[in-house]
Amino acid sequence: MKKNLLFYNGIIGLVVICVVHFIMYSLIKSNIYSQIDKELYIANAALKRNITSKGITLGKSFLRKEQGYIPLTIGFAIVDKEFVPEYLDNFDLDFYRRNLGEFKRNITSNNFKFSVEKYRFYVSTHKFFGDPFYIILSKDITLMENIRKIIVYSFITLIFIITVLYLILASKLISVIFRAIHEITDFTKNIQKNKLKLRINKKYGSQEIDELVGTMNNMLDRIETTFRRVEDFSSNVSHELRTPLTSLKSTIEVELMAEDDDKDAEHHKEVLLNILDDVNWMNSIIQDLLLMTRGDKQSFVIEEVNMKKLIEEIYDLVEIMAMDSNIRIHTDLEDYILKCDKNKIKRMLINLVSNAIKYNRENGEIFISSRIEDSHAKISIKDTGIGIKKENLKKITEKFFREDKVRTSKKSGTGLGLSIVEFIIKQHKGTLNIQSTEGVGSTFEVLLPLSEEE
Repeated sequence: MKKNLLFYNGIIGLVVICVVHFIMYSLIKSNIYSQIDKELYIANAALKRNITSKGITLGKSFLRKEQGYIPLTIGFAIVDKEFVPEYLDNFDLDFYRRNLGEFKRNITSNNFKFSVEKYRFYVSTHKFFGDPFYIILSKDITLMENIRKIIVYSFITLIFIITVLYLILASKLISVIFRAIHEITDFTKNIQKNKLKLRINKKYGSQEIDELVGTMNNMLDRIETTFRRVEDFSSNVSHELRTPLTSLKSTIEVELMAEDDDKDAEHHKEVLLNILDDVNWMNSIIQDLLLMTRGDKQSFVIEEVNMKKLIEEIYDLVEIMAMDSNIRIHTDLEDYILKCDKNKIKRMLINLVSNAIKYNRENGEIFISSRIEDSHAKISIKDTGIGIKKENLKKITEKFFREDKVRTSKKSGTGLGLSIVEFIIKQHKGTLNIQSTEGVGSTFEVLLPLSEEE
């Protein structure tokens, strides 16, 4: 494959270079001949002005050396219609006779500008007392041809040097690329679940390859994070469900081992209530998980919701809970309509307000504000509670994450509340911003687009 790339790229490069060379060669040649033909044309005009009679006598005004009408590098001959020379001046007669057939062929075919070997010729017709004559001007173009050849040979040498350099550099570059591809391929083949921490820590000197390696390393970072979250999630789910299941199992075993005489109606009722409590606990976990795994866009019912009324309903629901802890709730609500899933948004807000109460201080305060800002509904819930540690701010919305690490206390919740909050907000194309200072309090700010299309 490497050889094929070198071969095809080399062929394309050579074709391009040859085309450029041909164009330059043609332009140089055309320009040289154009300048020479122009010089011969001017000399021809000067010569005609000085021819006076059939005897082809040149007048005194025609002074080649002194006046410079015709440069010394230009020779001329005047020949009759039979191509017999009548007058010669600095003209190579032997050369003319040797190539007489070439002259006749060009002149009879009206080709009055032509080259023969080392000379360039310009032919014109002239009549003396009705008899036609040909005026043939010549110029030795050996020097010009040598210059042109030097340019051509220099260009050919340059082509050779460029070709050699191309082969060397292309071979080196392709070797780097293929070595990188082979190393990346071998690396990806060796990646396993327990080797996700491996990275390609190498620079290849090629921007494209290095960007590819960087992209792969970033992808591995995301895969490793995903695997870690899946493992944590599985561990957390099993831990959360194991607690109520263990409680159920213990309760049932105790009941089965107890004597019938020890059982009364009140006892049975208490046992059943404990079992129901554990079942409800597991059911709440399962329902929360189902919401986040099945809760796609199609399961949302979008309608126009008056946000002021909705938050007032939530206030009525949590007021008793707040009063039990002597927590005061303050509201600043703007009256506006939001297109959203009312039940999901209500659940999201209840989770946030419940957390603000649960993690608040005795005699603490909660401030709920809702208004329109920059085509978004901005809902802010601020508390004066225990706050969140700075290092946990990014983890606080992860599934089953609890800052106090309590997993056996139902009072601490399922650990899915803020995960559900973030999930519902994202499903409404919104954003959740969290600001918190440990020991001072937290602010949860929700931004939701006013219309579903935004």
